[in-house]
Amino acid sequence: AGGMPIDPVVLLDGCNTLYLCAPAHEQRRLRPLFTALATEVLDAAFARAARRGRPLDPPLLVVLDEAANVAPLAELDALASTAAGHGVQLVTVWQDLAQLTARYGARAGSVVNNHRVKLFLSGIADPATLEHASTLIGDTEQRQRTTTFDGRGGRSTSEGPVYRRLAPSDVLRRLPPGTAVAISGHLPPVRFRLRPWWRCCTLRARATGDAVPKRH
Repeated sequence: AGGMPIDPVVLLDGCNTLYLCAPAHEQRRLRPLFTALATEVLDAAFARAARRGRPLDPPLLVVLDEAANVAPLAELDALASTAAGHGVQLVTVWQDLAQLTARYGARAGSVVNNHRVKLFLSGIADPATLEHASTLIGDTEQRQRTTTFDGRGGRSTSEGPVYRRLAPSDVLRRLPPGTAVAISGHLPPVRFRLRPWWRCCTLRARATGDAVPKRH
């Protein structure tokens, strides 16, 4: 009460940021409000891009952490497929495929597929999520020699390709904390270490509102 009204048009006019935050015990109660606000901002962004005939510049970054609980957008599958073309960078965060399926049912696969970049962190326990990540990472081809014997003591040797998973599900399940695997479009998968913001002086300054230290 008494605060400034939220105007999506004004939000898009400059380098502005809108935070929608709720404690865990209030997420269910505030979910309709947060979903409506996020939808209104996205509608305004799409409308502006359509009027101008080009993507937003600078682009609009939309990050939905706990996307199933805080602001579950009804048409997320369609949004994920068209956002980039309108200058909207969409990032959604989920616990696993089970959570996503519980929210979107048969459309869960489209939601995942329409996100160009997938980031899998350590600690995944859902078998379907692990198998999905393993499938996306792909196989490697190896040559294998096979020897067979017939009933008369003869022997024959052949060689052919064998395909094995680059990252089986159990390997992904045992990723150490702070490790992630990124899969982006047609590019090869990348395994890397995450950098916590509190361990980086530049990111820590941005998070706390302090002056960003200058590099010498």
